[in-house]
Amino acid sequence: MSFWKKLFGRKDKDAETVDLAALLSQAAMAGGDENADGIPDDWHAMIVNFDYGSTELAPLHALEDELEQVIKEADVGVFDGHEIALDGSDGFYYMYGPDADRLAEVALPVLRQSEFCKGARITLRFGSVFDDAVPEKEFILDE
Repeated sequence: MSFWKKLFGRKDKDAETVDLAALLSQAAMAGGDENADGIPDDWHAMIVNFDYGSTELAPLHALEDELEQVIKEADVGVFDGHEIALDGSDGFYYMYGPDADRLAEVALPVLRQSEFCKGARITLRFGSVFDDAVPEKEFILDE
């Protein structure tokens, strides 16, 4: 049965029931060894959770641009983007690469220059984001 028929079903009484979440998960996993953003599944992650405190996004984007540039220049991975609360209270930056320690080595000096990243919680994941059993290291960004 095709993806679309599974998603939208058939009109006859013998149509099978479909778990949409399971179907979308299967579709995502069918892509091979990369996620939807083209990031290899076995890459490590560096996640930065910070208190932002503003709805003015220019400083958030400026720091994002700087992180993207230093990560690219050092060839240690990719900057994948950010999430920010609608009220601007807090946010996340996401970075991925083959070595979380190398990502941190490159990104931390940039993060330390930002006022809103002071006291941020940094999580380094040493393995696939799809594996709950990979080792992690968490720490608070010092000044």
